[in-house]
Amino acid sequence: MADWITLQETAERIGVRKGTLCMWRNRNKFPFKTKGTGKTLEVEITSIDAWLVDHKDDLLKGRNRLRKPMKETGGVKTVAKKPTKKPGRKPGR
Repeated sequence: MADWITLQETAERIGVRKGTLCMWRNRNKFPFKTKGTGKTLEVEITSIDAWLVDHKDDLLKGRNRLRKPMKETGGVKTVAKKPTKKPGRKPGR
């Protein structure tokens, strides 16, 4: 018989936020076997352990394979500039 844990316990077990797990479910990228819905959602421990074995190196390095890879910028992090507002002008005019 399989053991099941809550979504919060799953997040703590793999070292991510509960919101990350919810995002994975919303994007249909949830890698674990589940039962129930909404607040009663439970995750099978054996599927978590199998996933952890496959992703241990990524988690230790702070990377997550389910995210899109960042673009290479030569080691420099780029930040988009916010558009500046012109003084005295109202939006839409």
